[in-house]
Amino acid sequence: RMEKSAEIKVRDWWEKYVKGTRWRGCNMAKTRSAVMETYDALQMGKWKGQERLGLGLAMLREPYADDKLAGILVIGELCVPMGDVDGKDGFSHLCGGLEKAFREGHVCDW
Repeated sequence: RMEKSAEIKVRDWWEKYVKGTRWRGCNMAKTRSAVMETYDALQMGKWKGQERLGLGLAMLREPYADDKLAGILVIGELCVPMGDVDGKDGFSHLCGGLEKAFREGHVCDW
């Protein structure tokens, strides 16, 4: 879904603005739409919480910054409200080993 909605113009702008990052070329609206379309298409509401959270964490490990943003949206807008993350300690435990996923400063801002 993200690949289909990517735009060269958006990719080029982000890669110029945020040096050293790789982008597919999805803006925030298209990234959010792709996450919600995927949620519906895969019936993620029926998944176990750890499966949803696992998908979000896996997306944070992807090389493209817009994929990382999608992972943040999965966790922040789906997993947290659905109770998949058991407080601050539970999230810290599950995120072990993600240090390399957050090398870009803008990803930390999200």
